[in-house]
Amino acid sequence: MGSNFLAVAVGAFSGAIYTSLYGRFADGGHPQMVWYVLAAHAIVSIAVLGLFQRIAGGFAQQEA
Repeated sequence: MGSNFLAVAVGAFSGAIYTSLYGRFADGGHPQMVWYVLAAHAIVSIAVLGLFQRIAGGFAQQEA
């Protein structure tokens, strides 16, 4: 139960960042550029999870 809401918290905090970025891109006349930022975020997330798996050995279920 401790980490179930972690994704919701990350989405809530990053949503404010992406909204302000979209506003900046829209003011500059290129609102579609926010998709490149989101794609970069996804690629970095994949790389970090891959690095975690190599270093820590992946996720393992804990015994109760």
